[in-house]
Amino acid sequence: RRGLSLSLYGRLVKEGLEPYFLDTQFRSHPKLMEWVAGSIYEGRLQSGILEDARPSVGGFEWPKKKVPVAFVEMGRWAGESV
Repeated sequence: RRGLSLSLYGRLVKEGLEPYFLDTQFRSHPKLMEWVAGSIYEGRLQSGILEDARPSVGGFEWPKKKVPVAFVEMGRWAGESV
């Protein structure tokens, strides 16, 4: 009895449903997907879109033009403790 701690998919697999890996994604920029594929999916995930379909956001100076991923310091929220 696990309540909501086990997903519906997890319950179905537990009951005998054979898992199926969806190996192609269509949402993220291919460069972001490349990192996810190598870090989480052991290289099994692939992109179903071209880089041209996900242009970089304008008005932002990207640190690396060929890699449209950046971590940006946004400062502190009002009232946030140090």
